Amino acid sequence: MINKLMTVNMLDNSSYIFEIPLTTSPETIYPQTLAELSAFNYEQYCASESQFIQAIAAKEFVEIWSAADVVLVDVRDPNELPRLSQPHLSIPLSTLPAQIKNIHNTRVIFICQSGKRSLIAAQYFYEQTDAGQQIFHLDGGMIALENYLND
Repeated sequence: MINKLMTVNMLDNSSYIFEIPLTTSPETIYPQTLAELSAFNYEQYCASESQFIQAIAAKEFVEIWSAADVVLVDVRDPNELPRLSQPHLSIPLSTLPAQIKNIHNTRVIFICQSGKRSLIAAQYFYEQTDAGQQIFHLDGGMIALENYLND
């Protein structure tokens, strides 16, 4: 596997092989020196969170969860506990592409168990819509929310 990267998703045992080109195009910019590396905008090229998607802490989430312009979107599977007690849309991540048109509010907060799937959902939502909505994901998910509410 020369110039290839293989990834394996252990959740569903799927695998992907990415081709890594031997040569780069002229518009591809990679730091060549330590000074260039220090000045390189890592967040722009490599970060998992977008500047358009904000992580929201459990405390902030509780403060705004009932606002009229906020919609909560739980991307967990229906059998996952604990359930969210606030009114929300239950749209499992696997069905988000088909149901994305049901999300209309100004501020959208995606929620999952630990915060990982909600970030994926938020990124997908951002890429698929151009409505100018504020997009959040609950940092730490329901685990963080439960810990905050029980403290």
